[in-house]
Amino acid sequence: MVEVVAWVCMVLLVVILLAMAVVLVAGVLDIFGFVDLKAVRERRRFRRQLREFGRDDG
Repeated sequence: MVEVVAWVCMVLLVVILLAMAVVLVAGVLDIFGFVDLKAVRERRRFRRQLREFGRDDG
């Protein structure tokens, strides 16, 4: 039982570290101009608004 708990904790730790690495890489790419995170967020907001308008019509 202890091994299972330790294994689950290890997997959760690895997942958290991978998520932090992805956020860090995205931030670095944004800083150096390879990816514009503000434009990505703006595009998501625009798509969400389009879906909301489509729901209002239907």
